[in-house]
Amino acid sequence: MTKDKVEEKDVLHGNSAYKPEYCKTVIELMKEGASKAEVCLELDCCFQTFLTWQGKHPDFLEAVKRGLSLSKGKWEQMGRKAAFGTVDNFNATAWIFNMKNRFGKMDGFDEKWSDKQEIDHNHAIGNLSDDDLDARLQSLIAASND
Repeated sequence: MTKDKVEEKDVLHGNSAYKPEYCKTVIELMKEGASKAEVCLELDCCFQTFLTWQGKHPDFLEAVKRGLSLSKGKWEQMGRKAAFGTVDNFNATAWIFNMKNRFGKMDGFDEKWSDKQEIDHNHAIGNLSDDDLDARLQSLIAASND
């Protein structure tokens, strides 16, 4: 295989060889607010390789978990500072969408970033007959008119 073919293969397939120093790179990038996709860009790997490394290398998995917390913290810090007017040219709409889309479904955090509120409208009414249901409905209607 010629040198040109090897370089072409590397460009097409990216980096698939894990290195322990990637843990430090992940933490440094995410501490600045980087996403997983940005980390993949920096490491020159596809997202599937990124996931594979997490499965095979516990230290890398822990670095990614820590990095996600740091990234979320960086973005929240930016929003807090912007709320007090200390961030020039802050785009609140972009920030909100970023927070919802990147951190809205994060596990391990009590707070979720979402506009959607889920309300449970299911109520147990037991084994009531039609007559009992009608009576209950009439009672509720009368109470709401008072």
